[in-house]
Amino acid sequence: MRWNLHCTIRSPQTLHRMDGDTTRIAAGLQQNVPIAIAPDWSPTGSAGMLQEFGDASRRYRNLNPMATSTPAKLARLSDRIGSLAPGLFADFIVMRGDRSNPYAAVTLATPADMQPLVIGVQAEYGDPEVMETLRPGAVLERIDVCGVPKAPYLRDSAAAARHETFADIRHALNAAWVRSCSQRGPIECN
Repeated sequence: MRWNLHCTIRSPQTLHRMDGDTTRIAAGLQQNVPIAIAPDWSPTGSAGMLQEFGDASRRYRNLNPMATSTPAKLARLSDRIGSLAPGLFADFIVMRGDRSNPYAAVTLATPADMQPLVIGVQAEYGDPEVMETLRPGAVLERIDVCGVPKAPYLRDSAAAARHETFADIRHALNAAWVRSCSQRGPIECN
């Protein structure tokens, strides 16, 4: 079979739930079709990339490029993002988990396992004690994620300019979901 696909960017959970695995990702990978994974929308997919990565790990191997360098290449941004290399933006997450099996630490992780989320070399979210160390003196909000305290840093965001808190943002997003006759996917804590 000859593939005419150039790429696909889809949510593995959406594919499985709605398409019944009709998109043959494994076959595409065998034919060197660049495939990227991403959450495409919450009602049928999941709450975020962490859950999509975990779900896809149960079906496919070698997901790292599908979640990092391949999406950057497909978006023509690999000169700025997609890997940890000199001169590129350093976006990464440090996860709580088994150090002897880092792949499982990520694929089995829940949002509660995220320690810091670093975007552009700045810690933006994570465990309160880690955030206080990485952003000394910063005003940090406290939120509960899967029964674990977390601290988002909003001061460098547009929310800070509008004097919005994380609770304000959550309320506005939930209201938008209601107006669109839809709902936000739950944060998957298991």
